[in-house]
Amino acid sequence: MSLRVASSLDALGIASVQVAAWQAAYRGLMDPSLLDSLSAAAKVRAWEGFIAAPDQQVWVFEDDGRVTAYAHAGPSRDEPGSALGEVSSVYVAPSHWRRGQGTALLRTAEAALAARGCEALTLWVLEANDRARSFYEALGYAPDGAAKRHPKSGLVEIRYRRALRPGRPPAPPPGAT
Repeated sequence: MSLRVASSLDALGIASVQVAAWQAAYRGLMDPSLLDSLSAAAKVRAWEGFIAAPDQQVWVFEDDGRVTAYAHAGPSRDEPGSALGEVSSVYVAPSHWRRGQGTALLRTAEAALAARGCEALTLWVLEANDRARSFYEALGYAPDGAAKRHPKSGLVEIRYRRALRPGRPPAPPPGAT
């Protein structure tokens, strides 16, 4: 397994992980017809754009030539032009859950955004997604009071925030791989 910067050739693999993770993690939280309608092929062009965008960063975990997890980060969409970075997404293929890939990807995004001068990071998570909330809280994130409706599901999302030390990567949590 290796963690690396994504290339345009990874777009379909990233989209496949996104769809599989959504269908597994959000089953029981989102309308099943929404989850069943998701298509990796429909997301490839968007991922090619994110990978190519100079202000965005995308990393992948690869195992035997197959993308198993990814993270996507860049400047804050909520506070453009500020010293705030945003982790737009971190998803791991269900077959690779609980192997440390999500933690490694999140720490990689934090280090990259700290190196860009970000003083804090935010991310959005479904309020009802207890598993994801526990994951982020264990890594030092906390709700900052902001909330919005997820555009596709209508569910409430809450924003989490974590302070960074610009130019210095955060220390990994105990036992992280």
